[in-house]
Amino acid sequence: MKAKIFIIFILLFVFFWWLPEPEEQVDNKKSDVFQTLNASFIISNANIYDGFEMHKSSSILVENNRVIKIAPSIDNPSDYPVYNAAGKALVPGLIDAHTHVWGGALSQALNFGVTTELDMFTSPESAKPHLISRTRIDNTQQADLFSATILATAPGGHGTEYGMEIPVLSSVDQVADFVNNRVNDGADYIKAVYNAKQAKRQHFPSISLEILEALAKESSRQNKMLVVHVDNLISAKHAIAAGASGIIHSFMDTVADDELIELMKQAEAFIIPTFAVQASISGHSRGKDLAEVSAMKAFMSPMQTQQLNVNFANFGIPQSAFRNSQRTVLKLHKAGIVVLAGSDAPNPGTTHGVSLHDELAWLVESGLTPEQALHAATGAVSRVFPVGSRGTLQPGALASMVLIGGDPLSNIADSLNIEAIWKNGVYHQRKVYDLDQRFEPPLAAGEISRFEESDELTSVGAGISESTDQLAGGKSAVTKQLAMRDGQNRYLKVTGQVNKGFSYPWSGITFVPGKSFSEGANLSELAYLVFDAKGEAHAQPLSVLLFQTGSFTPAVHQLKISREWKTYKIPLAEFEEIDIRQVVNISIVATTPFGDFEFGLDNLKFEK
Repeated sequence: MKAKIFIIFILLFVFFWWLPEPEEQVDNKKSDVFQTLNASFIISNANIYDGFEMHKSSSILVENNRVIKIAPSIDNPSDYPVYNAAGKALVPGLIDAHTHVWGGALSQALNFGVTTELDMFTSPESAKPHLISRTRIDNTQQADLFSATILATAPGGHGTEYGMEIPVLSSVDQVADFVNNRVNDGADYIKAVYNAKQAKRQHFPSISLEILEALAKESSRQNKMLVVHVDNLISAKHAIAAGASGIIHSFMDTVADDELIELMKQAEAFIIPTFAVQASISGHSRGKDLAEVSAMKAFMSPMQTQQLNVNFANFGIPQSAFRNSQRTVLKLHKAGIVVLAGSDAPNPGTTHGVSLHDELAWLVESGLTPEQALHAATGAVSRVFPVGSRGTLQPGALASMVLIGGDPLSNIADSLNIEAIWKNGVYHQRKVYDLDQRFEPPLAAGEISRFEESDELTSVGAGISESTDQLAGGKSAVTKQLAMRDGQNRYLKVTGQVNKGFSYPWSGITFVPGKSFSEGANLSELAYLVFDAKGEAHAQPLSVLLFQTGSFTPAVHQLKISREWKTYKIPLAEFEEIDIRQVVNISIVATTPFGDFEFGLDNLKFEK
């Protein structure tokens, strides 16, 4: 299970930070009726929610990409195109108030009606082009981005485990420079990770309360709000008392008490519960179900589908704890505390765009009305974060909006029934993925390598190479070479060290079964990955990882190898989290314990 955790984070945040996902898509032929609705047009007879209130059976005039007015009826002297939306709902483009953005995330979000994302930790280099593009009216093919860039954390604290070198805070004296640097990076707000010394669970080192207070003070001085990641009640109290504008994550250790409510009232603070990821952490994930929803499935990329199918490791959090987080949000909401919708995508069990709809459903299941949940993803965000008129359909706002079949203000599940999306007044034709046309012919059973002549070349695929956490800034090492097995036959000898220096170390080898690292192999007609192996230690642990094309989260099989040569047959059916027809990488790695390791591989093959 540890292998799954480390590789999820490494690959998501390091290996392919800059790479867009390969896209196989077909035209959405069902959308022709909306093609003329661009820049200037009228939608009539819709139930229009403007982010704050509902306008029953009304019309909206969009002119030069902006909302002009909403009224029961609208004259049309300019003869703009008109669409009769009787029986349908029109809502502002949704805002996901907690995500992590890289690669194609913003286009994936827009495909599900999310027109703005608030990123809570990414690299400044990744964020910068999007922070610029959001100012352009022609930024119509992706969601707008607002970002904290780099979060504030302690040495070894949460945020340092992803392989990206980031500044950390160990004293109050460092705070002013940290905030100033974030402002220079273009950060729209400051995010910190805090865990009180009194908290029972201590997963990572944390900044001190004094540093947190200094962050709040310096952020305010530079006209930036401070939002704080917490996972328990005492830390939430400390954060608000220190001067934070809001807290991220509805904690699960207990239910909010009157003291926290009073602190948040006085501070006019908000909460972003992130139910979608809290559910995943506590065994309540609905990701796999979402991946099969007919109204959504065709619009998900393969990477998104796999992200929804991945689960967190077992953190020892009882399933009942999730109910605490729901009770907290309802209690805060009833007390008048602002609740905002954020998914924390793409953590395991979540993905961009799709999971915000799940977040809306969780808000309703926690006691908010559907209208209140939609407000939490639209107008409410515009009044808290510096996003301008995004999330509203008020006069003057750019017409980013979503047409929905049904009535999501009565039944939040209707939010999934997206009929059309506009970004900045321009109709967005949704990407439809044609998965059935992207598979390579099935591989036949047979030898991969007997390691007699080469430690790199293989009978099928693009070969074998070394792989370590040095790609993510770690200090592990590995070498591979051919060695004699019995005086006549050779095998692949893999030696190295699993070293401290990275939070999730690994070291081993990678086999690419397809023609290249971007072309997945179809293993659907194969039953087993088979190899001979031996280790230098008793019950030496190894992890076998399979990756799907376009996704950076593997399916994992763990085994323990003996000191004697033994044949291991790994059932491919066990790798349920991925589509076995699109396998781009098979890795065999050591992850624990720290120190030297050695293992041998021989007679690597596929069997039926």
